[in-house]
Amino acid sequence: MKIKPIGKRILAKKVITETKTVNGLYIPDSMQKRDRFEIIDIGDVDVLFKCKNGDIVYIEKYAGYEITQGDQTYVVLKADDIIAKEVE
Repeated sequence: MKIKPIGKRILAKKVITETKTVNGLYIPDSMQKRDRFEIIDIGDVDVLFKCKNGDIVYIEKYAGYEITQGDQTYVVLKADDIIAKEVE
């Protein structure tokens, strides 16, 4: 089954971060970045939308609707729920 966002919505998956530092220190869940997502697919979003597939974005804290497919969890969000993206 494939998931396709409809309208001004985006399909993204959570980016898993390392739970240990290079020196082996454990990073508690409360200090990890929980709101980093990779864009998988984009619905019918305006031309002014500045993100594309593969971008890492930050979203509002309680935004989106979670969908679990197999062992992977995705989130469907509104384009307005994205607050920033990582740039190089």
